[in-house]
Amino acid sequence: MGEHTTHEARPRRGARSGWLIAGLAAGILLAPTAAVAAGVSVYSLVGPNGTKAAVTKAGQLQTTTIDPTMFRAFSDYGFTGLNECAREFTVPHGKSLILTDVSWDVWRDPTPGSGNDVWLSTSPSCNAPLMDWNPGAIGAQEFSFGQGLVVTQGHSVYASSTGGTLGAEFYAHGYLVPSADAPNPTSYSAVHPASARTPLLHRVRG
Repeated sequence: MGEHTTHEARPRRGARSGWLIAGLAAGILLAPTAAVAAGVSVYSLVGPNGTKAAVTKAGQLQTTTIDPTMFRAFSDYGFTGLNECAREFTVPHGKSLILTDVSWDVWRDPTPGSGNDVWLSTSPSCNAPLMDWNPGAIGAQEFSFGQGLVVTQGHSVYASSTGGTLGAEFYAHGYLVPSADAPNPTSYSAVHPASARTPLLHRVRG
């Protein structure tokens, strides 16, 4: 089993979600991503830490649906096809991870075929994979999981590679939410329909 170095990137902590709307002369409708503020007398939109909200030239109020401090990115550069099962990220207490996408960058694959695989799992033994990809050549591949795979508090994301000659790097993105908002993990059966023999994957780009 090779030695792995997992890297986690976190954005710098910014303003907390939510805005104090002060001095409204008329009502304003907040949409999920933007709200038209033209024609409304707004004296100030101030966040809890004093940060002012941004308004576009078209009069749209810029809002976010996810606290940017909750985004998580992690990566691993040590896959050599030796059936490693590397723990990449452990979800902290009180949170659930919504895993939105992963990318594999294959930099060595002298013998492509069904015996060369990369895996994603929430099992310490890397069985019951949530995804399984057989790369056909050197190159990068990104996989999107739609609205995301749920990994609950205390559980981890694991990755693995097989084949003996495969060399690959792993990258993943997601965000944390309160565990009460996503209390149920995505199950193996949810991404493996009974009629399918391989995991359900959503390919974005090659």
